[in-house]
Amino acid sequence: MMTTDKTSALMLTALMVKYGIRKVFASPGSRNVPLLIAFTRNEDINVEMVVDERSAAFMALGYAAVAGEPVALLCTSGTAMLNYMPAVAEAYYRHIPLVVITADRPSEWIGQKDSQTLAQPCGLEPYVKRSLDIPDFAHDDDMQKRWWCNRVINDALTICCDSPKAPVHINMQFDMPLNALTDEDCVDVTKIASIRPSGKLDTGAARELGRRIASPHKVMVVIGNMPPSQRVTKAVMKLTNMPNVVVLAENLANIHADRVLTQIDTAIAKVESMSDSESYKPDTVIYMGGSIVSGKLKKYLKKNPPCQCWYVGEEDNFIDTFQSLTLRIDMEPDVFLPQLASAMYPHRAESEYADLWYAVHDEINARLHKYLDKIAWSSFKAMAKLLAAVPSRWNVELSNGMSVRLAQQMYAPQIHRWSCNRGVSGIDGSTSTAVGAQLAYRHGATLLITGDMSQAYDLTALGTEQVTNRMRIVVLDNGGGNIFRCIPSTEALPELETCLELGMRTPFGALARDWGWECMEAYDEATFDSAMETFMSESEKPCMLIVKTDGKYDASVWKDYFDYITE
Repeated sequence: MMTTDKTSALMLTALMVKYGIRKVFASPGSRNVPLLIAFTRNEDINVEMVVDERSAAFMALGYAAVAGEPVALLCTSGTAMLNYMPAVAEAYYRHIPLVVITADRPSEWIGQKDSQTLAQPCGLEPYVKRSLDIPDFAHDDDMQKRWWCNRVINDALTICCDSPKAPVHINMQFDMPLNALTDEDCVDVTKIASIRPSGKLDTGAARELGRRIASPHKVMVVIGNMPPSQRVTKAVMKLTNMPNVVVLAENLANIHADRVLTQIDTAIAKVESMSDSESYKPDTVIYMGGSIVSGKLKKYLKKNPPCQCWYVGEEDNFIDTFQSLTLRIDMEPDVFLPQLASAMYPHRAESEYADLWYAVHDEINARLHKYLDKIAWSSFKAMAKLLAAVPSRWNVELSNGMSVRLAQQMYAPQIHRWSCNRGVSGIDGSTSTAVGAQLAYRHGATLLITGDMSQAYDLTALGTEQVTNRMRIVVLDNGGGNIFRCIPSTEALPELETCLELGMRTPFGALARDWGWECMEAYDEATFDSAMETFMSESEKPCMLIVKTDGKYDASVWKDYFDYITE
């Protein structure tokens, strides 16, 4: 059957059917014609046409209250939406699930004296649990738009139907023509399942999840940054005894267990260069924790999507970092992982999958040591020497940029606690964050490893009265924003030195000494080793070590390292 050619309208229609939303109370209009066509020509959806939008909304409210199921509303653009407000407010406080769909003109025409336009996105807040604004796009547009549209509609429909139930608002922009048709009514949509237990998983549900990923199923557990947790670590230790499970956890994940692969960037680079790389692809990915530093891992899993991807964590939104989410498990990892490990353990069976990855891990470390022996003085070598010397009870704080990326290439399992501002990954405030951390962390010193640009952003933190003698800072000073020499999008730009790198030549040492810090500088291995003796010892003052390196050579060492690993 011919239907609308608006991809977003077809995706919404298909997902509504999958979520069991079969009744729509709609009002006439022109801007909502694509959705009227999509709904009325879908045999699984029943449309009730009501001229007055206010009345339609209350009809939908009454139907949903008695039927005990979500109901959709549909209106055209302009003030039509505002007539929904009384019924939507009533539904919000009665916990009645309404999917409020408003058609809209393209956003560029808002405020341009075009007819029937007003600011519709978020226009029903605060009486909806979620507001979406979906632009028009063609079916042959890039996959990113379709992935995003699928994810956010799943998110809204799940929130509408989950307890406490409440209305959600989906604003759909449609450009002209509105009546174009196609016979390609099939669109790729995926309903993302959710598990939201109150407390622990039901034993039967846990066992079913364990069976679903039992050997020979190849499982990759990915753990982003999170605070240390003994429960998570113990569960990971149990999972790493499963021959079909590999655990990839960056240093920031604070997992203290053997057989955990922490140097993810280099592992991915190595695997992709191998002739049998297909053997390393996971069937299932289980992701938890904060954002992943490794861009190579994100690219790898998007290029090689698993059959299923689970996200574990209590979040307001669906987290689909790898663009393959199939199941959201709305539980804290320290509750879910022990249950999963116990559920999987009875299904242990022979598999070479974990050993394949851990062989890569061992080879990387062997080649890392050889690479360190062959390179000259650089921030890469300084980071390796520094982390090898850090006492186990120190708290390590990292700034963003190259500091955190360098640290992720090193194997330093003795370090008790790692942290970095990876929520939005900014370089501002790194020093102040570390100063606050050292006030709370009493088990040893707090070490901030930062770059010269990050330190320059937050200089005043050095002079605050909250700084104690438990504070240590290493500044990797290579003359500016060295990360721009290390990423493909900027390394070859002619504006690199004039607009991006921008070294500030800040006198860190003089400023730190004026504020009562003990300050040292290192220009090569000899001066670094000499300074470290004082830096690592107990002191009556906070200590700063400024590591001077050449930025151009640092960038070449960074890029050559991945070539060396994959030779």
